[in-house]
Amino acid sequence: MQKLIDEIKKTSGDMARRGWAESNGGNISLRLNPENYEYFNEFQPKSDWVKLPMAMPEIAGERFLVSGTGRFLRNIEVFPEKNIGVIEMDEKGEVYQLLWGYEPVGAPTSELPSHLLSHCRIKEKSDNTSFAFIHTHPNSIIALTYAVANLDTKSLSKLLWQSHAECVVVFPQGVEFLPWI
Repeated sequence: MQKLIDEIKKTSGDMARRGWAESNGGNISLRLNPENYEYFNEFQPKSDWVKLPMAMPEIAGERFLVSGTGRFLRNIEVFPEKNIGVIEMDEKGEVYQLLWGYEPVGAPTSELPSHLLSHCRIKEKSDNTSFAFIHTHPNSIIALTYAVANLDTKSLSKLLWQSHAECVVVFPQGVEFLPWI
């Protein structure tokens, strides 16, 4: 589990240094593999069950590592226990509870429902092989959304691949464009 936390620290630090996540504009969430569950089994839940706006049975019983509300991605690298946490969904996917993190007090990103819905789609579309969702506000992408009409997944991926040769190596399947909801 420490290796996973170290990867999150590096990723969030890199994003901040490159200007991909201004201030507290951005979140990271990971759907944990069951082999990571054991690490958190020794912890008592730190919260009551929190109701979600809708049931998400696709991810029932699963656990997620999620950045915290009002927390800066750049600070995950320095103090992960304060800026990220692990939540567990109930067996129906209707509520969650906090197992670890957000020291001394805190909560998952206010955009948790959007993250969890994205994980439902990622799980469905990736044949259960992808586990990460990163939401960020890089200035260049914000400008691109204003400059290009009818932007979608295919056109965004193509624009990024054409902008830099390494993009096709880093994300050969493209990037997912999620419309404003």
